[in-house]
Amino acid sequence: MPIYSKIVKHPIDLGRVCRSIRRRLYQNTRAIRLDMWRIFANCVKFQTDPRNRDSAVPSFVSIALHLRAYFNALWQEYMIPSDPPPPVSSASGSKNRLALIHANHSWEKREEARKARFIQLSTTILSAKCIGRAASAIQEFTDSGGKVDVLDEQRLFHDGEDDVETFVHLLQRLKTKLQEIASSNREYTMDELRRSMRDCILSEDLFEEQVSVRTKLFSRMDRLLQKIIVPIHEVNCRGVNQSSIWGCMAAAIWARESSKKPFWPALVLGILAPDDQKEDWHHSLTERNEGRLPEKLGTELQTGKRKAEQALRRQSAGGLEQMSYFLVEFMGSHEFIWVREADIIENFDPDEDPNQNSAVGTHGNVTKKKRGTHRAGASAASQRMFTSALDEGRWALEEFEQQLNDTCGDFSDDDDEEEGGYSYEILCQSDDEADEDATDTDNEIDGRRGKDDEETNELLATEGLLDFSASGRKNAKKRAAALKKQKADAKRAAQKREKEEKTKKAKQAKMEQQQKKKRDIEVAKKAKDKIAKSKETKKKVREKEQKEKREQR
Repeated sequence: MPIYSKIVKHPIDLGRVCRSIRRRLYQNTRAIRLDMWRIFANCVKFQTDPRNRDSAVPSFVSIALHLRAYFNALWQEYMIPSDPPPPVSSASGSKNRLALIHANHSWEKREEARKARFIQLSTTILSAKCIGRAASAIQEFTDSGGKVDVLDEQRLFHDGEDDVETFVHLLQRLKTKLQEIASSNREYTMDELRRSMRDCILSEDLFEEQVSVRTKLFSRMDRLLQKIIVPIHEVNCRGVNQSSIWGCMAAAIWARESSKKPFWPALVLGILAPDDQKEDWHHSLTERNEGRLPEKLGTELQTGKRKAEQALRRQSAGGLEQMSYFLVEFMGSHEFIWVREADIIENFDPDEDPNQNSAVGTHGNVTKKKRGTHRAGASAASQRMFTSALDEGRWALEEFEQQLNDTCGDFSDDDDEEEGGYSYEILCQSDDEADEDATDTDNEIDGRRGKDDEETNELLATEGLLDFSASGRKNAKKRAAALKKQKADAKRAAQKREKEEKTKKAKQAKMEQQQKKKRDIEVAKKAKDKIAKSKETKKKVREKEQKEKREQR
């Protein structure tokens, strides 16, 4: 694909990353993470580049960003240990200090991500398969002495202690309870699982005198839970294929731009509700789908969103009828708009057209652009689009219902097992081209490490989120310029320190030389004085002897 090589400077794919891991070509995990981020960034770059406008698929951008977020979440839970890092003040050297700053920053970001995930999933009903996995994880946690996996090097408890025996008993009781719930298919939410796991420590006030052990137990059980939550969160953030941006839908509805327009099949992708009707997931859903919109479209929709927010404030201040607003994507035309609650009909049914008995009349166009329906053939084209929109709405509804019936991703996991999936073992299988270019792979990895420092620094600063919008590129240039200035300043500072050090050494050497010269002069003077004194002494002795001889004579 010639145009791809012109747009993407460092092509990389998941198979090559896996083969490079198997061949031990990576020097550290940082290089692995950078290459994984490049996979997602390359997709976004190619699909948003103006040179690829004709064949771009906007939904691929959303999928790439979704997978990047999933990868980052997996990395946080599988590559960062459970125990909190020591405080930065405990670092002895500059290198240790930087490492601790990075470790504490990663820890804080993980905590923020966990809170956001749990808000979205607290009321999610867990499947029997998921509950079974939780029971197995608790058993492994107990058998290992409080270790989630190999990243937790230290066992937290041993047999024989009273609190330990109580804690293990509570864990075993929880495991049995989970197994019973899984076999009975009783409803059990994520919040209930979290409270049950924390109650194993809190209910009996265990390890109160061992604060360090108690803190680490909370951290490790949180990570144990998060390793269960992350895949479920990924499933619940998936979009539907009928949305042009792979939007994560809240419902399929009938919607219209205004009371003068006909109803049209649409997907709800965002919700602005009055304060007394707000739910936590409204904001996260809206924010997620707004992030999947192309830059220009997202900017245009901000105007409609501001108007909706102003209307909500007027309702609240004036005691008017409370009405929500919805970000919808019309099927068929795939155009987006914020609409009032009065302009939607819930419970989309493709077999019942609400326009049949309305004053609007025949099926019109529900897009923002006005199209003349008086032209020859326009009504036929509109009918075809409406039929297409009905089909897309029906398929989206079916896909959405599948998602609602599989909130933990059990069915998709089964499909992957049946089809073989894209496991590490399969992706590691070398094809002929990869085997022939094995040495080239080494060189490419080294090249990716050494080239495009600007891109590498941006990937590290944004956790793999390269912003290819005009404002994003502008900010990237600013960051690059700031980094360049920082490096130049650091170089100048180093040169200045080196020069000052040389000057200081030269002054010290000169001072030492002067002090040595002064000491030599003093030594010479003392020696001369000593000699003169010796001569004077000898002279006095001679004079005394001569005087004595004269007296004797």
